[in-house]
Amino acid sequence: MKRLISFAIAAAVIVSVISGYSSVVLATDIQPGVDLFTTPAGGATHVDLSSNPIPPGFFGPGSDPFAGDVVLHGVPLNTTPPGILGPTDTIVRRGTPATLPQCPSTDVVPIEIVALSLVSAEPIIVTYNGGQNQEFWDVSVCLSEVAPQQPGSMTVIHGGHDGGTFSSILPVTCKFTFVRIRDGEVRVLDFGAMPQSIPFETQNGHWLHFDPGFSIITSPGMLTVDDDCNVLTPEVPVEPSSNFFPGVRALPSNCDAPGSAHRARMTLELYLPFASHGVLPAQPPGQPDGDGDFIPDDKDNCPNIENCLQLDLDDDAVGDVCDNCPHDYNPFQEDSDGDGIGDACEAGGGCSFVPGDINGNGSANGIDVTYGVSYLKGGSAPKDSCDCPPLAFPFYAAMDVNGNCAANGIDITYFVSYLKGQQPSLLYCQDCPPAGLASSPGPAVMPIKSPTLKSRGMLRQGE
Repeated sequence: MKRLISFAIAAAVIVSVISGYSSVVLATDIQPGVDLFTTPAGGATHVDLSSNPIPPGFFGPGSDPFAGDVVLHGVPLNTTPPGILGPTDTIVRRGTPATLPQCPSTDVVPIEIVALSLVSAEPIIVTYNGGQNQEFWDVSVCLSEVAPQQPGSMTVIHGGHDGGTFSSILPVTCKFTFVRIRDGEVRVLDFGAMPQSIPFETQNGHWLHFDPGFSIITSPGMLTVDDDCNVLTPEVPVEPSSNFFPGVRALPSNCDAPGSAHRARMTLELYLPFASHGVLPAQPPGQPDGDGDFIPDDKDNCPNIENCLQLDLDDDAVGDVCDNCPHDYNPFQEDSDGDGIGDACEAGGGCSFVPGDINGNGSANGIDVTYGVSYLKGGSAPKDSCDCPPLAFPFYAAMDVNGNCAANGIDITYFVSYLKGQQPSLLYCQDCPPAGLASSPGPAVMPIKSPTLKSRGMLRQGE
């Protein structure tokens, strides 16, 4: 039944906590063992049933198809002895050693999900008779109780002194249990009866050989766990953890020297477009969460700004909402001139131009207006052409003086108005900031300053 509610067992990835490197003698090979995760609330884990609705009549006579989006989070697994794994809600087993004789090196090992325990963030609404009536049902997700889990695979790359990266495919055969809030009536959808599994995929996960100070929970072995949320079926054994800690990383990461900082972050496993599962390395409960986004501060890639989904386009362990260069890898956020734009996308890797300097002579003045008009009539292109994804190349950034990320006749009108004192500033596209700013000598065009606006860069007159 497990028509898999697709959520990607989002393999963990930890928050931005910087800790000093402690000298550890590292065994190169990774031993078999289990990895423990928690699934935070906030929306990173969900199942979208719009393309594969629960059929009519499933919840009772007259019930309509259910095609909603179910947001999930973890609840602790039941174990014997009780509580030995803390808040862990997801367990994955690595079945064989990963042989990594040198850095860099790669190996592939079999993996299998051992246990899963998720619940809906809020009740789902089930309608009846074409929407005339509605009822509220709670949802829980565990592993199938009628079919075994299928093996997947993990490709482990030893690409750094302390660890490396991994990718994986993990089939999951689920069981959904629905409980009507009004009277406790139960409906079960077990995908193992179909049988059907969902292949959750993780790309570019991170790992270390050791816990660098995050108090990550590990399994001591000699315990069992309720894998299918059914007290009537036998619990399954859980092996010890080993020298593999997914969801943590060293920065910088290379084969020559240990990292100077360590961070933990959420790893997202996906079964697109239907589901995702965001997980963190299991940690004792009660960790501080200053911004209230359900991600503990020591795993939060923006601990002072709410960002439940932990988006990080450049994979530098700094979240997009607080990254001073969200499209450029810069984990330490260097900003030598203190203007709020990181060096990686300003002086180091952006486009060097002076806003308004369409003819490329180093200053912005009326001659540039003439040059821009000539270009629009079929003359020579502006001197500075920039490659600033996602903008199409070439992008003539110096000509875009109204800052709307396009270079056209509207910019010429704006430029003329600026030269007449009718516009207070030259602007530039936020997606393509100038890597180097220069002052123009003419009295009409005042010195150019770094931007301060959020949506568009601003070059203020008289500053």
